[in-house]
Amino acid sequence: MATGLRDELPELPGVRERWARTCCTARTATGYEVRDQPLGVLGTGPASVGQALLVRQWSDDVVFFPTPWT
Repeated sequence: MATGLRDELPELPGVRERWARTCCTARTATGYEVRDQPLGVLGTGPASVGQALLVRQWSDDVVFFPTPWT
């Protein structure tokens, strides 16, 4: 199903090259594949802290990277 949505990537070095390989937005869709690996969550808004806590379901090694918008 096409929704017309698109990802807006942050202007950070390396993100565009890694997108859909090692960087993604779909925690629930790709979480199983990255379980037990070190993970990072880029904080882009108020809900980001909660997202980082949810990612703990997949890994005990999670780093939260706050941005000025968090």
